[in-house]
Amino acid sequence: MTRLWGTRTTVLGLLLLGAGADQARKLTQLATAMNVADALIVAGAGSGVNTRTRVLGSLSSAAFAAGFGSLLGS
Repeated sequence: MTRLWGTRTTVLGLLLLGAGADQARKLTQLATAMNVADALIVAGAGSGVNTRTRVLGSLSSAAFAAGFGSLLGS
């Protein structure tokens, strides 16, 4: 999951650097939605993932979602 998350974040960041205002807003909305989905997926992970990992993974994705969401509000 960490590799996928890091790769996706890097690609979105590079796209944001070259984006205009409208594109940047759409990419920020997309990043927010993906982080919300990540938080929910990790929280509902199966029995192969321990509770501590699920909680910390969900909280970190939720924090990124909140950060991107705050950018949308400004």
